Amino acid sequence: MNCKLLKVVVLLGFCLSIFVLGIGCSKDEDETPSGTEQFIIVFGYINDSYFDEAGDSTVYMQNLSVYGAAISSGIPTINYVKLNGQTFSDSRYFGYSEGAVSFGGEGSIDGIMIIDTVNTNISVEVKTNFGTVSGTSTLPTFENFSHTGIDSVPKGQPLTLTWTSNATYIDLYITGYYYDSTYDYHNTISIDTTITTDTFAISGASLNYDGYLQIDITPMRGVLPQAGAAGNMTGTGAGYLYYENRRDGVDYQSIQVGSGNPWLSRQVPFERPSGLERMKKAMRMLGYNIE
Repeated sequence: MNCKLLKVVVLLGFCLSIFVLGIGCSKDEDETPSGTEQFIIVFGYINDSYFDEAGDSTVYMQNLSVYGAAISSGIPTINYVKLNGQTFSDSRYFGYSEGAVSFGGEGSIDGIMIIDTVNTNISVEVKTNFGTVSGTSTLPTFENFSHTGIDSVPKGQPLTLTWTSNATYIDLYITGYYYDSTYDYHNTISIDTTITTDTFAISGASLNYDGYLQIDITPMRGVLPQAGAAGNMTGTGAGYLYYENRRDGVDYQSIQVGSGNPWLSRQVPFERPSGLERMKKAMRMLGYNIE
C-alpha cells in the first residue's frame, strides 16, 4: 500500500488508542479511513527474568518475549501471535479498544508472551481478522564497549563512546546530573537519540560540572525508523519487526565527571527506558504523531 494511505490508517487507529499500552495520537480533521489495511509493529527481546503474578515472585529464567500493536481503520481482532513456532491465542495476551489492539507486555507473566527456548533468530507471525503478517530477524551483536577514561572523565574534557555492532541502529540514552550544596538535584544532559554509527561524542562544554553520567545503549535490528520506510514483514498491510539486544547492550553504565558529587555520595537511580517507550519512539520516527 502507499505510504500516504498507511499514514492515514495508522493515525486513525492510534487516535482511538491502545488499551493496554496506552498509546494515543492526534489527526487532521480532513483525514478519513479507507479500506481494511492494517499496520502491525512487533518488538522482541531476550530477558533474564520475569515476574510471576500467580506466585508473586521473580523467576530467574532466560526467556524470549514479544510485544506490539495492531491497528486498522476497522476494529481489529487478533486470532493469534506466533513466536518461533509457539502460538499465543488466549485473550489475556490482548488488550482491545475501538480501532486498535495491543499484545504482549513487559515484566509480568500474566500477559507477557514468553518462551524459554532462547534463540538469536526470531520468527513472528501475527494473524488478525484483516489478514496475516510474518517476518524474521536476528539478534544484533554488541561488543567492545569503551570510553575515554576508565570510570571517570575530567571536568570539561570531551568524552567519546565506542563499540562494535552489526545493529541496524542504536537507541542511545544519556543523563548527566549533579547535586548542589543544598542537596538539590540538577540535570545537565538529556540525550535521547538514534544513531547508525559505532561511536558517539560528548563535548567538553557539556561536561563542565562535578557529577555523573549514566548511559543506556540498546542495539536494534529491524527497519531504520524514518518516515516512509517500508516494513520488513510480509502479508496483509504493513508490518515492522524489531529485535532488541538488551542482554549485551549497555544498561546503567555510570561514569564520574570531575570530582563526582562533593555533596552526596549516592547516585540517583537510572532506569532503562521501557519497551513501550522504545516502541513509541520508533513509531514517531516512522512518521506517526504519537502522544
